[in-house]
Amino acid sequence: MKVLFLTSVPFSEQHEISLNVKNISEKYDVEKWDLSRIYKTTANRNFISASDVKKIETIESFEEHLRDEVQRDNVLIVTDILLYNLKIIYSAIKKYPIDIVTINKEIMAGWIIQNGILSEKLRSSNLIPKMKAELKQSKLISGLISRLKCGNCKYDYVLASANIRPDAGKNFFQIHHVKYDEFLEEIKSEDLVGDKYILFIESGLTSHPMLKGKKGRLNEQVYLKQMNDYFDRLQEKTGMQVVVALHPKSVFEPGAFNDRLVFQGKTSQLIQHCEYIVSHGSTSFINAVLANKPIKVLTSYEIENSASNSIVAYGLGFAKLLDLEVVDLNHATLNDFVVNQNAYESFKQKYVINMDHRDKTNKELIVNFIDSLSEKAI
Repeated sequence: MKVLFLTSVPFSEQHEISLNVKNISEKYDVEKWDLSRIYKTTANRNFISASDVKKIETIESFEEHLRDEVQRDNVLIVTDILLYNLKIIYSAIKKYPIDIVTINKEIMAGWIIQNGILSEKLRSSNLIPKMKAELKQSKLISGLISRLKCGNCKYDYVLASANIRPDAGKNFFQIHHVKYDEFLEEIKSEDLVGDKYILFIESGLTSHPMLKGKKGRLNEQVYLKQMNDYFDRLQEKTGMQVVVALHPKSVFEPGAFNDRLVFQGKTSQLIQHCEYIVSHGSTSFINAVLANKPIKVLTSYEIENSASNSIVAYGLGFAKLLDLEVVDLNHATLNDFVVNQNAYESFKQKYVINMDHRDKTNKELIVNFIDSLSEKAI
């Protein structure tokens, strides 16, 4: 069986990690197909391309390549393309007996953001997102919205740590969250800082590519002054330095965070060795929960009413699920950092770890799953 990995954006090294390309390629013949030209998407500023990627220019070319592969071997597609984008190529794929598997952290991320939008702590003056989130609480309405956006398009298999969107796939197979193996790999990693420190996980509030062309963007200089003032106070109270872990897609001028240590591409490693975490919101909160690190969510009225409000809604969603303290930067308190152990443990068991196979890595679970499909195809 041949496994085709498809992306709707330029195929990056990060895709190789999140889709488990290396692990699967150790046992199966694989190809990486970049469909970004079909989807008219471009790379972000910090993009690192994967190697040996096949770039597909048009739908017609996609259909031709797919037909050639099907004639040679049984084919399985693994992708993180969201359903409303997958529908563009869905009919071409379903001309053949090809299963579509998704390994996709964005399904859970969207659900957590909905939790944040519904949080009583969100003070957005725009009521439309909250009304939409409330409507999506109904499975019937959520299903209708999905049908309107995605048509009959469904994944054949959703591989995830929790079945958040039962309507997204025909079958669900439980693995760990995609961050689980990353956490395991960092347990014995090097401490990059040495001294005790508080980690600020930066979220791209002023420079994330999704903000391009949007109205209501935050003023970067005002934002940085507010953040640095808070960090100064935090350092004075705790006696620890604040270290900055930049979002992978963020770009700042040197000295933006004054004289603080700034890293990029090292977030999971820094989480493992820090004492506490502050952030607006990040998928790396999963790593923090697994490492049992106290987290505070940073927000302000300005952030919640800016183009970046979905990012802080992500943080507020985590706050609701994990019982995290939410700090208003306009009136920032400096309470002690604490962990609600019951909330952390409940979250891990429900949404992060396949408890029946907690002794296995995601690599093992995913490869075993593909083995089972391969056996059926024989």
